[in-house]
Amino acid sequence: MNRHSSVSTLSQRPGLTFQPNTYQWIVSGINDVVNAVKPTLGPSPHLVAVEQPNRNNQPELLDNGALIARRITQLSDVKMDMGAMLVRHMLWKLYEQVGDGSATAAIIYQRIVTQGIRYITSGGNGQQLRSHLIEGLEIILAQLRSKTLPISDHARLSQFVESISHDQKLTDILIEIFSTLGVYARIDLRSGYNQTYERTYVEGILWEGGLASPTMILDRIGQKTELEHVAIFVSDFELNEPSDVLPIIDGAAYKHRGLVVVAKSVSEKVIGLLNYINTQDKPFKVIAVKLPDDDIEQQEMLDNLVHTVGGRAIKTILADQLSSVCEADLGYAEKIWANQDYLCVVDTNRAEQRSDYLLQLEKQYKRAKPSEKKRFLRQIGQLMGASATVFVGGFNKEHIHRNKEQLENMIKVVRSAYENGLISGGGSALVHCQDALRASLALAASPDERAAFRILIEAVESPTQAILENRGYQPGLYLEKIRNKKHYALDADGQFQCADAPLILDAADVVIRAIDTAIRTAALTLSVDVLVHHRNPEFSATP
Repeated sequence: MNRHSSVSTLSQRPGLTFQPNTYQWIVSGINDVVNAVKPTLGPSPHLVAVEQPNRNNQPELLDNGALIARRITQLSDVKMDMGAMLVRHMLWKLYEQVGDGSATAAIIYQRIVTQGIRYITSGGNGQQLRSHLIEGLEIILAQLRSKTLPISDHARLSQFVESISHDQKLTDILIEIFSTLGVYARIDLRSGYNQTYERTYVEGILWEGGLASPTMILDRIGQKTELEHVAIFVSDFELNEPSDVLPIIDGAAYKHRGLVVVAKSVSEKVIGLLNYINTQDKPFKVIAVKLPDDDIEQQEMLDNLVHTVGGRAIKTILADQLSSVCEADLGYAEKIWANQDYLCVVDTNRAEQRSDYLLQLEKQYKRAKPSEKKRFLRQIGQLMGASATVFVGGFNKEHIHRNKEQLENMIKVVRSAYENGLISGGGSALVHCQDALRASLALAASPDERAAFRILIEAVESPTQAILENRGYQPGLYLEKIRNKKHYALDADGQFQCADAPLILDAADVVIRAIDTAIRTAALTLSVDVLVHHRNPEFSATP
């Protein structure tokens, strides 16, 4: 045994930080990240410049709190870094769930942790404080849920989209798509060729996969193949020999003008046979379409195709044999087209059967866990019979990529608003929760309970306070107006406006998850007594 194998270098040995220093370092790290995120809150947020790994490249200009936090990979002081990483993880998790609300959550989290630590270090009972914070959270959530409004008409949809988008053209495109296609709209994002946004619609049921070979493109100008009155063979087989498909082709050619072969893979020999058939002076044409690479998406496509075109899916898992395939196993479509990326079924005679299947999928979507909803949403959007493609522009590839990310999350937020409703935005809905919290404060029986409600009363107004400060306002006067139940908000020009109805609307689920995540994570942070960390590595001139 190597006698040095158990010896650690100085940089590898863990360091320990105990109270009262634990809270000091946690708060310092939290403040650094939250103060970087805070300027992004508001109708016309300030940008944060993030240096690229390659300093020759232009810095990223970001207004998304979660993305800014994600770019902060480590603070210079390892003890502060632990508080920073607590915020970073919280914001990114929220971003992945609902696509927004990160700046609101960060500010609320910072206020609760700061005030909670002040109370605990003054002699308060930390365990009781955390328990009462969660009690207060339930009161806030009940208040927010009672104030939600549905997207009931085009006007409310327009008002909401205008609240979350600062690009008028993009706003118009999103309003049009969701007004036309509804909440389950399938929206494909592609890189554009200019600096703005463009949109187009595709009629038909679209599947990713596309032609097994570009040699099957019969329309060289349109770069696709269109067929009418076609049989469709649906399978997850690997077709290696021409003899695998000849009986299927013979059966289809007897009654149809074309055949679509859907398979996991198609060999060059089989492609050669299909291309030979297509060169013949006959109306009958045949193409092969490949399944998606992902196994789950493969099975979804097989099942959805059968519900769209009829027939039966020939699956390896069922021990099906190609030799037993008959004409009754084939589906049918009036018209299809395919290119190198997609198969589109334009017209079938099975609308009623597909509608029943869609209703089943919608019920499954509503009952599904958040992690499963994306799968059902993809299937429903696919089967709606129409989809939209948005071409996302930008100055360069990196800018286009960031614009795609931003648009993808805006789409996620709009869907959430359709499903869970809207709520008065600009932080006012949270401020209006103060009355219920003050009523609970008046009934509180212990110092710890009173402290928890006082902390929450301050915390729920902190996002509005930050919005006002970001635009150069003194918060006190305007917060009092909002507390009096008036609908006040900052417009895109930074003017403080009043109206009889909410001027800005937020997705209710975003606000609810932001406050829920912030308070629960803050309560957990207040439980930390010891930090175990590794020292920063010593500088070395050699690799």
